[in-house]
Amino acid sequence: MSGLIDAALDEDGSLTASTTLPGERDVEVLAEPGEQKLSLEQLTEIVEDALRPLDRGTFSEAEREILAALDGGARTEAPTLRLDGVIVEPGGVVVLLYTAQSPDGESTVYCTLGTDQSVESIEVADEDVPTVEFDSLDDLLDHLSAAPGAEPDAPAEGGTPAKG
Repeated sequence: MSGLIDAALDEDGSLTASTTLPGERDVEVLAEPGEQKLSLEQLTEIVEDALRPLDRGTFSEAEREILAALDGGARTEAPTLRLDGVIVEPGGVVVLLYTAQSPDGESTVYCTLGTDQSVESIEVADEDVPTVEFDSLDDLLDHLSAAPGAEPDAPAEGGTPAKG
């Protein structure tokens, strides 16, 4: 790793920066401080410590496992993977952010690494999937608890009426 470039804290206290990882991989870095209020220097140190163990073998293994996970469908050719970023979560958990481009479309792949730099989990988010946003947690809960075709305040089958 060549160090963080243009490191800054955003309004939420998250660190944003750029870096070059092994294999000349230029990526964006996001580090979330969690519940703590950390300084730029503290977050920079956490990120550098989390990224230091990454090497070409880490990326090769991650990409091999991602391709195997994406091969679940009947694809004619393997997707092309591009490492776009790294997210460092509280506790130094590293998530590699890939774009997988194939004739079927484009997907975003989140690859979480364990403490030994092995792949812990892979999550694929297709770009074609519509996103639903809610103004508040109450709106989300109303949506989730409503039976299909029912009014939001109507009780779910076997439930009790909502109190207003």
